[in-house]
Amino acid sequence: MSGRSHDFQVGDIVKLRSSTSHQRVTTVKNHVISTQYLNTHHTYQNRAAVHFEHVDPNPQKEENIMTNTALFETPEGTYGTLLTKDSQGNYVLEMKGGGGVQAFDPKKLTEVMPYTIQIEWNSGKSEHFEVPKDKLKKGDLLVHGTRIGIVAHLDSKCKSAGPLTDARVVPTQKL
Repeated sequence: MSGRSHDFQVGDIVKLRSSTSHQRVTTVKNHVISTQYLNTHHTYQNRAAVHFEHVDPNPQKEENIMTNTALFETPEGTYGTLLTKDSQGNYVLEMKGGGGVQAFDPKKLTEVMPYTIQIEWNSGKSEHFEVPKDKLKKGDLLVHGTRIGIVAHLDSKCKSAGPLTDARVVPTQKL
């Protein structure tokens, strides 16, 4: 996918040509884009698109694990950032708060992710978005531009969800 040069769209996953950190495109204006890193809240504002390239949204699972800097909660309620995978298949985490490095069975870990919802649009397309918890309820009707959608799933745990901006909840009344 890195053959495409300047045809970026909001929501595309990209990286700086000189980096490996993945970012999501937040705005596109001519040949200038703004992005937000996927694993932090840091942003790049108004940078020339020529400095970026598209990233394959479906990399091989093994490669994804090694470049993933996800935060995990352990069974003991502590938190750690994924560093790598050991020879026994355990996730090696750098523990928060000076807890060193520890290995865990990945089945016993919970990945910490933003709260996301799934919206089914009237076009038949379904998308996931990050929203504050308890802001929307299942079945809420939304208008976003010219699209109408319904909240189909709460806490959808989607890693690739983007922000839901400029949407409006439509109040409904049961007949």
